[in-house]
Formats: sequence, C-alpha cells, structure tokens
Amino acid sequence: MRDAWASAVAETRGLGGSAISLRGAEVQGLVDDLLTLRVPSGLRGDLEALLADRRRSDPLRRNLANRLGRERLEIEIVNNEGGRMTAREAARSRAEGMMDGNPHLREAVKALDLTLKE
Repeated sequence: MRDAWASAVAETRGLGGSAISLRGAEVQGLVDDLLTLRVPSGLRGDLEALLADRRRSDPLRRNLANRLGRERLEIEIVNNEGGRMTAREAARSRAEGMMDGNPHLREAVKALDLTLKE
C-alpha cells in the first residue's frame, strides 16, 4: 500500500507543492474504501484543503484506487499524535524511503524476508 501511495503521489499531475507534503504522509491503513494518512499537525490543514478541492484531488484518488483495485477511494487525514519521532521510527522511515526509491530493493527485502537496517 505504501508503494501504491508513493507512486500515485509521484505520478499524479496538478498537485503542485502539496505533492511534497503528501510524500511525507504516513499510510496508516485502508478500511473498505477509506485510506487513512498520518501527518504532522502543521500539514493537516493544507492537505485537508487540497482534498476538499475535488478538481485537484480526484486524479490522485482515481490513480490510487486503480493501483489498489478499488472502484473509488476516499482519503482521511489524522494528526501524527506522536509529535517527535523516536529513533526507531526515524530509522524505519528512512529505510522505507530507500525502498520507495528503489523497487528492486523492496522486492529483495520481501523475497528474502529481511529487515532493512541503516
């Protein structure tokens, strides 16, 4: 699901500067047709405004729905209540970022049942 999110954000046109904030969102989960993203509280307002503008955000919803095999998809933003990241969360985020940037690395990690460490 993280790969689908990263690819959809990267490939959807018309997101403007919001694409940077969207890349930093953490996919929390997908229940039925509702994708929940965790974001730092400082980004929540801007991203909610983007999602409220259906003209700008519908292409992202469609792109992601297609990737996830859904007919439609809604996106919900929640605050990252943790505030600051722990060292473990920061390391996991960096490792995920490396794998998002290199699909072959992610495939190798999955195929070999590895845990990627810094």
